[in-house]
Parts: sequence; C-alpha cells; structure tokens
Amino acid sequence: MSIFDDVPLPIGTTYFEREIIDWNPENQTYLVKYVGQFENLKPEWIRRKNVEASHSAFVVKGVEFREAKPGNSYNTRYYRSKT
Repeated sequence: MSIFDDVPLPIGTTYFEREIIDWNPENQTYLVKYVGQFENLKPEWIRRKNVEASHSAFVVKGVEFREAKPGNSYNTRYYRSKT
C-alpha cells in the first residue's frame, strides 16, 4: 500500500463520539452516527474531506509538536555540550 492509494476509512472507525457506519464511493460521503451523549441524533451523510480531517485531528489530539529551528535547544544541545 502506498500513501497515494485512495482507501477510505474502515467501517466502524470511531472519532470524537462519532462512528462511521457506511461509505458511499459515488458521492464520496460517509454515513456517521453519533455515540455517547449525542446518540439520540439521526445518522447523517458527511463529506469525505470533513470526516477525514476530523479523524486526523482526533488521532493527533494530545501530541506535542516542536519546531526545530537553528539555535534552539532541541537541536543544538549536543553541540553545546561538546565545546
């Protein structure tokens, strides 16, 4: 499998109290039902772009990002200790 393969998210994937229950390849939409406190809402068809953006935000939730720039302590600590 390559990063260029067009593979939709699997049925049963959950993110942010939502669960994917169906996929429509013609319209590029997912049928999403709400679980948890919003489970009384009806399932709705949501565009693929929106579902996959929300899912990716869910996957990286809580992950710390650091930007390595010249001169910051993340990438120059080794060189400073060797002087």
